[in-house]
Amino acid sequence: MDYLINIKIMKSTLIIFVILVMLSNSCTDNVSLNNSDFNKYPWLMPFIIENNGISGTHNIDLGSMKFKYEYLCEYTCAKNYIDSIILADKWDIKLSTNNLRTVQKEIPIYNGVLEFVTMKIKLDSVHGVAYFEIP
Repeated sequence: MDYLINIKIMKSTLIIFVILVMLSNSCTDNVSLNNSDFNKYPWLMPFIIENNGISGTHNIDLGSMKFKYEYLCEYTCAKNYIDSIILADKWDIKLSTNNLRTVQKEIPIYNGVLEFVTMKIKLDSVHGVAYFEIP
């Protein structure tokens, strides 16, 4: 008799576990990004230079973004342009190496509410690709 009770408890526990896993996975809403999506983010637009198309994802629930594009100018030109935008828009530079920048700035996100945004920018000098990550 105890054996049957333990099986019922195990089944109930398994069903609850499966439901919790399904709920946690359904709460991450990732959408694809393309060139026209960046009109929604005026603070991000200056970083988008002439390119062969943007690909990436935006996790709406977490507010994180990852995207990349192949820039059409030389590596030095792209690097100088990105650096000039960082300085002109007064981003705080947290990390700066030859190919990587981590910057942070307080930006009005929704209805004028300010939020600190951290952005990692990596320039691939071999393949001519700019990678952006906003965690």
